[in-house]
Amino acid sequence: MVWAGAQETFEQLDPSGYRIGYQAITRLFQDYVRPDDYQTVAAGAYAVYGWMPTIMKRGVQYAAWSSSKEALGKLSSAADWPEANKILSERPSILTLINGSLVGTSKFLHFLNPEVLPIWDSRIGRVFRADRRDLVEKRDKYLAYCSAVSEAIQHEIIYPAGYVEFSGDDVSPVRRLEFLLFLYGQSDNFKASSTLGAQSLNLGETSTETELV
Repeated sequence: MVWAGAQETFEQLDPSGYRIGYQAITRLFQDYVRPDDYQTVAAGAYAVYGWMPTIMKRGVQYAAWSSSKEALGKLSSAADWPEANKILSERPSILTLINGSLVGTSKFLHFLNPEVLPIWDSRIGRVFRADRRDLVEKRDKYLAYCSAVSEAIQHEIIYPAGYVEFSGDDVSPVRRLEFLLFLYGQSDNFKASSTLGAQSLNLGETSTETELV
């Protein structure tokens, strides 16, 4: 990704202080949220939704959590995307555990394992022309996106000047790339270059300028 405009700064693209909220929720999950404890999972879910523009109405259903807690525990310690993908393929219902929403659940799962699972929402979906609600809530698009991010961070990524410091020196490679996609998705001043370092960021055969297949 390359910065292609001088009208907006990184700070202007983050007026709500998403970075501050991110740090706070990260600390909460590290210190408090345990996949095998319903109350802490619910607390984490409410914290995540407090960071979002959408109100959580359906919450975390106890029965759904109870049947998913073992998989949640495995996801929290998954070492890489292939391992996490296998867990999700065995328990696909986990992707709507939080408020019945894939977007909300993706944010919860990211804080559960920020080294492996990226956040997915309509702004990021916009990068891949999948920002309509019916598209952004499709599991196959989220899974394809996770796979693409996992592949991209295996290669050198040349970020815009000043972005690494802005995004936070201590964030995971997954978060660093995902946050740039989020900023790009809400700004016309971000353009997709043909390469991300040595490789195109792609989903299957598609680049960031095309639709998710």
